[in-house]
Amino acid sequence: MPSLQELLSRVIDKDISIEVLHLRRPSEECCPLVSQKVTNATQSMHTIKSQHFIVLSQNKQVFYGIEVYVYFTIDQLSKTGERLYFISKADSNGYCEANISIKAVTEMILDYLLGIDPASYLAKIKPKCRNLKRFKNVISRATNQKRALLILSKRLKDSHRNIPVMNERDLYVSFDCERINWVTKICLFTRAEPQYLFAESSKNPNKHILNGQQLLKWWLCIIDNVTCKNFTDGTQARIRIPGEEPSFIMKYISATRFPNWQVGDIFEGSPKDLAILRIPMFPDDPKGRFLDHLLEDGRIKAVQIDAFWTELQAQQEFRLGATVSVIGVAGQVLTRSIEAFDKDVITTSSKKQFNFLKSYVTGEEYDSREGALDAYMNLRDYLSLKMNREMLRVGGVKAVPKANQIRYHRGVTKVNDLNTMIVRKKRK
Repeated sequence: MPSLQELLSRVIDKDISIEVLHLRRPSEECCPLVSQKVTNATQSMHTIKSQHFIVLSQNKQVFYGIEVYVYFTIDQLSKTGERLYFISKADSNGYCEANISIKAVTEMILDYLLGIDPASYLAKIKPKCRNLKRFKNVISRATNQKRALLILSKRLKDSHRNIPVMNERDLYVSFDCERINWVTKICLFTRAEPQYLFAESSKNPNKHILNGQQLLKWWLCIIDNVTCKNFTDGTQARIRIPGEEPSFIMKYISATRFPNWQVGDIFEGSPKDLAILRIPMFPDDPKGRFLDHLLEDGRIKAVQIDAFWTELQAQQEFRLGATVSVIGVAGQVLTRSIEAFDKDVITTSSKKQFNFLKSYVTGEEYDSREGALDAYMNLRDYLSLKMNREMLRVGGVKAVPKANQIRYHRGVTKVNDLNTMIVRKKRK
């Protein structure tokens, strides 16, 4: 599997260079994506979450960003596993001075993420709860003020000889995934917005803003290409547009290349199953917000999947007239997984540091070029001064046709041959 640098260079023209910042949040154990009934089978299952945030800059200006969550669900009894990529947000701000295809860049990034070895996520995981009580002199969040002062006082008297020594095995857990046959899924929700990651960037006249139908076609083309390249023939590919008839949705499917696209979703189960037991809850996701609404109304144990989709279209986010959709892919990946190259990714020390670096991008206002410049400068300086790192430089290798090789296909006006239009008299 090529590196991120190599993949991006393929879709960037020669003589154009960009800088890439790829942040990855440390893996941590989390609650299941889907609510589960407590059984012996579910008790052996573990869910692990990580997060990617990739930012592209050109000419010292941030111009593109994408946020992707990765979830691993592992069943230790059956040795089965599911790897799910949730594409949370992707956005550009219009401040790129070079001719770079955002669609091609997004496709290459997804190709790269699919190729990362699951073992790199599962080797060091922060557990839900750390058992630090067995260490007598450890100060943790659960330690009260009085106890903490006593521990510090004792350390001072003993010349710091009683400071507990802990290794990674005491603080983290890991999973052996060598024999796991992974089912890989991609899921995203499309809804047109003026901006997703770059606040006020819609005020930039150079930003290309898509409507709901255009955004759906844009993402469907990307996921279709990624599926054709990376997944086996038996992979499921589904699309659902709440409130629309299957015949209308098929018009979008007709433009795809992968043969298995169908109307529906990848969340499996019968239409009569409870939605809470089938629909995953992702961060900042309308489906999850509607499940929360059902919980508040006390109807969470009464709404089935078919009723869930029917009621979902009546929500405020779906009544604004714009086309929204749920796109999903589920199957086996063809690409051989490899360990991510160290130069391609910066794994932060904590969730806090990850969000802090991310805020340098999302916290700016991009109604002017100054926001894109400030975001780049802040990222560059923090990486250099605090982490002794720098952004990854990518030089394009894509061949650019010369001016004299570009042919313009103009419409040719058909010339009527008058001789063929004259009605000649027959000879007597």
